[in-house]
Amino acid sequence: METKIFGEYLKDLADLNADNDCLEMSFTPTAQPIKQRWTKNKLSADFVSDYFLTFIPISDEEDSKSKRKKKLSKGSINYIANELLENAMKFNDHNTKYKIRFGIYFVNDSTAPLGLKIVLYATNAISSKTADKFESFIIEFLESDLDDLFMRQMGLDDDDDDDDDNDDDENESSGLGFITMCNDHEAKLGWEFDTISHDPPIRTVTTMAQLTV
Repeated sequence: METKIFGEYLKDLADLNADNDCLEMSFTPTAQPIKQRWTKNKLSADFVSDYFLTFIPISDEEDSKSKRKKKLSKGSINYIANELLENAMKFNDHNTKYKIRFGIYFVNDSTAPLGLKIVLYATNAISSKTADKFESFIIEFLESDLDDLFMRQMGLDDDDDDDDDNDDDENESSGLGFITMCNDHEAKLGWEFDTISHDPPIRTVTTMAQLTV
């Protein structure tokens, strides 16, 4: 099977699962209308960020700086989880019956401020056309200054707002969410493209975000 990896990607998720706590979910993207799925995405992201606090609970005895750090980390996890789920739902190839998968791993890291590395990922099926566009964007993303890329993508979004003829399949992701993950939440991003079946043809993409807290 053909596999392509970009950015900072941990290939062996199974190894993480063996030695660390994790939470994994799966979604059937065609089971409900898209508006209902957006609501569930937010609920799922809220649940994941609340679950994170069970590993580093906020105590009344802690100083304000420590409490603020934990709350900011919770906010980062909530934002990243919601972005990963929304992208996976929006760009999923609905011609397949492949379930969208989402997971979060908690890895002990003595060098991190709160002692944890958080690994979040989302996997969805992707059409060949969308995959080619996405790969091109990822290469640009990894080679660009993110502040410059942000300004360029903001300009593209403004142009797209004036064109009512484009649909989701024609509009590749602007990547503003990815830029925000890196710039505002200090996440490290990676992607894996897989061809998991030729008959029927099924390609998948996994987007991974890593952050230390």
